[in-house]
Amino acid sequence: MADFSKKRFNKAMVVLDGNTFEQCEFNACTLVFSGVADVKLTGSKITDCNWRFDGPAARTAQFMSAMYASGSGGKELIDATFRQLTGAAAPAMPEPALN
Repeated sequence: MADFSKKRFNKAMVVLDGNTFEQCEFNACTLVFSGVADVKLTGSKITDCNWRFDGPAARTAQFMSAMYASGSGGKELIDATFRQLTGAAAPAMPEPALN
């Protein structure tokens, strides 16, 4: 779709799908992601923005929210997914009890 470089977006609704953003600034924007095309965000700054998920991305977010609330390991699965995405270390496992 479009390539943006060093552009400032202020209080705008910005569709991310299919676009490339290099060294852009997003201030008080609504960032819309549908999950229907790749997005490239490189060296950009995001301040006081909100997300809006549409289409397949909204369905994925709803599914993950339901998994998190389901119990039976769903919360742990979603927590582990976010740790993997962010590169955060997994919490230490407790040592097994000695008999």
